[in-house]
Amino acid sequence: LFEGPVKMITDESVTGILQPETSFEGKITFSGTFKIGGYFKGEVISGGTLIIDEGARVEANINVGEVVLKGQL
Repeated sequence: LFEGPVKMITDESVTGILQPETSFEGKITFSGTFKIGGYFKGEVISGGTLIIDEGARVEANINVGEVVLKGQL
């Protein structure tokens, strides 16, 4: 049973996407919500929400307000 706050995230609320079948190495900064669906290696900095989608692979230093983990970190 989960008793914490629930935040609904829709595709319309995502402000940036790294698509599946895409790879990127470097630094990502964003505001709002950013979704990683492919491979990312590097650093992620934001006060917003980072979504690591199913099938995604992330090797990174992450400093964000919130993480939604569906993939591999």
